[in-house]
Order: sequence, then C-alpha cells, then structure tokens
Amino acid sequence: MRRYAKISYLTKTVNDLNCLVWRVKRKLLKEAWMLAIETLSWMEMRKLSERLALAKTIKQLNIKDSNAVRFAHRLVCETVRRRNFIDKFINNVLKPDAIGEFNLGVQAFLRLYVYQTRIAKNWAEVDVEKAENITQLARSILGWKTLQEVERVLGVAKAYTTRVGQGPFPTEDSGQLGKMLRDSGAEFGSTTGRPRRCGPFDAPLVRYAARINGANEMVLTKLDVLSGLDKIRIAVGYKQSKEFDPFVGEDLEPEYLAVPGFETDISGARERKDLPGAAIDYVKLIEEHTGLVVSYVSVGPERDAVVKM
Repeated sequence: MRRYAKISYLTKTVNDLNCLVWRVKRKLLKEAWMLAIETLSWMEMRKLSERLALAKTIKQLNIKDSNAVRFAHRLVCETVRRRNFIDKFINNVLKPDAIGEFNLGVQAFLRLYVYQTRIAKNWAEVDVEKAENITQLARSILGWKTLQEVERVLGVAKAYTTRVGQGPFPTEDSGQLGKMLRDSGAEFGSTTGRPRRCGPFDAPLVRYAARINGANEMVLTKLDVLSGLDKIRIAVGYKQSKEFDPFVGEDLEPEYLAVPGFETDISGARERKDLPGAAIDYVKLIEEHTGLVVSYVSVGPERDAVVKM
C-alpha cells in the first residue's frame, strides 16, 4: 500500500509541476504578446523606432520579465522587417477589406499572427493548436469583441428547427410535418431514443443565437430532409414581436413565409450547380431573414455530403 501511495503522490507532484510550468509559460507568452501588440501600435501611431516604442511600452505595462521582453523584441523586429510582404498577404486574405481599415491593436495582432504562424514556420502546414492558442491570447489582450471584426465565426443550424425537452418552441409542429421531419431526419435522442420536437425553420430564433454567439456565417445542415415537400415555410417574425425573446417564448405566435419545395433527392449533390433552384431559393430566404451568410449546406450524413454555396 505504501508503494502505491508513493506512486500516487509522485504522480500528483508531477501533474502539479506541469500545471505550474504551463501557467508560467502562458503568463510569459501573454506578456510578450501584450508588449509586441502595444509596441507595434505605438510605432504606427507615433512613428517611433522599435527600441523606443518597446521601452515606452515596457514602462507603460510595467513588464519585468526579461524573457517576455526578449521574445516581444524578436517578434516586433522580425515582423517589421517583413511588413510589406505581410500586409500584402493579409490584404489578399481580407479582400475586399484591407488591414488599414481596422484599429491599431487588430492591425498589430494580424501582422504578428501571420509572422508567427506562417513565416516563422517557413510556410509549413499551419499548427492549428498553436494558432488557436495565439488567438486565445489575443482575445484576452484585445477583447473578443475587438477581434470579432476579423474572426470568422461559423454557426451551425438545421434547415428546420428541433428542440430536446421542455421550453419555448414557437414553430413546433405536432402534426404530419413534425412527424415527417422527425422520421426523415432521425430526430431521436442518441442515448435515450426520445423523439425530438420538430418544426419549420425559425429565423428570429437563429438570429438570436447568432447574436449571442457572435456568428457571422452559417452551415445549414440536413437540407436533404426537406426533399419532397410541396411548400417549405420559414418563420420570419412573430405577431407580438419581430425578435425572439426567451422570457416570453411560450406566448410567441410565428408569422410565416412559404417558398416552393423541391421533389428532387439532393443527397448526391456535391456542388451548388447540383442543387435545384427551389433549394437555392430556400437558402437565400434563410440568409435574408437571419442576416447570416450560408457558406455550406449538408445534404446527408456522409463526411463528403457538403455543398459550398
């Protein structure tokens, strides 16, 4: 028993040390990126040299870790050396926008990000985990709302609406349509097998979810489930209000628009041109009333059953 107790104690000690090292490393990285972003901002705003801007930023932020200062200095110098190339690359990605349209903090982050994730790696395949960690650092420094201007936030919604359990569901259909959606879309709990509640697409509800989560694009799933319907309805508002309110959701009565349905089986579609016109019109209607760009639609459970719009 003593032997196992010692092993357990050593394992806990190693885990604690690893956790401590991770926290120290993250603190160093955050301070270095804070310094680098602020230094580049000062250089842009006041046309200061790298050394003068860095010295001013160190004093301003009261950074005392020499390792963070050295890392920040290297980041700034290497990024400034390649600024013209980096800006050209960023502007090409951001088209029709340009880097100069964003505030100085975002500009600095984008330049540093491109250097650290692409140029410093000699344009090798992007390390997704490292790129995500850098973005998380930037969110903690600049604020997620600030970065939202340049981040692609992809929401996911079904081509109709479902809900598990109790709660407001303005477009719920307890009749034939709800049963068809449930059966065709396999809308049953994966563990309990409990039937999900189903109904037409609720645009105000999706607008509300997108606003809460900061989404600006959408993947529309299970479009193939709607094949065979003569008409497809979409809720565009409520009699009481144009927007969804979770506190009065039980009392909301939806107002619908209808578009012609499509008889064609679209599960084999892999390109936009393979979709019938009625399916594309339905997607456009969703875009119009949610304010989100539908970038992709899925037309089946297979991994490749995705159409880029």
